[in-house]
Amino acid sequence: MEIESRLLPCGLHVIGEPPSAMEAVATLVNSAALTRPEDGISSLPAILAETLGRDIEDVYMGSDKGILRDVELLRQITEASREPLLHLWSEARTRRDRADREKLRVLFKFLGECLKRVGADNELRSLKQALEGKYIKPGPGRDSIRNPKVLSTGKNIHALDPQAIPTTAALQSAKVVVDRLLERQRLKTEEVRTLSETVRLDARTKLLNPKWYEGILPSGYEGVREIEKRLTNTVG
Repeated sequence: MEIESRLLPCGLHVIGEPPSAMEAVATLVNSAALTRPEDGISSLPAILAETLGRDIEDVYMGSDKGILRDVELLRQITEASREPLLHLWSEARTRRDRADREKLRVLFKFLGECLKRVGADNELRSLKQALEGKYIKPGPGRDSIRNPKVLSTGKNIHALDPQAIPTTAALQSAKVVVDRLLERQRLKTEEVRTLSETVRLDARTKLLNPKWYEGILPSGYEGVREIEKRLTNTVG
């Protein structure tokens, strides 16, 4: 239910009905809650947590574990995120001064572009063109919270964009899973069975990095040739 409420903060959409001010704000707040490393954008909760000397991921984990201090802090951060302009620019003067201004500038520039897209109303015009057999501009069909570039609505959507796989969230989750698997293997056998521990560490931390361009992965990964060379040298 929590995931559904974040992805669909205003429920199902009615075609041709533009969002109200509150609905637009709800969409922006949920968009601001996601860190987008491929675009150099920090989430608003992460920026607010930094002003208190905390890492938002640690706050999330502490809240999930039932640590009351983190539960309350997450509640406060969530409330502040719902009215970002009020809390960051009007009320909390000292906290605003301690916030990272460059991160805020990048985030609010991104949210400004999102607002333009959210408020656009192209659906009925596009529907009329489709019924007349005319060309409709294509666009991705993911949810607008994780990828605001699907907006404005009224496009001929396609469900899958191969260039957008893997996402940064998937890569981050994969790194955690791989590290846990390697640690479990090490505890069982006292060693990690790979061709080279050095190659594994370099591939994991330095060499194998995705090439991002405007939030998509158009040209594979950096470091593949270097890894192949090291593997060849190790086997040889």
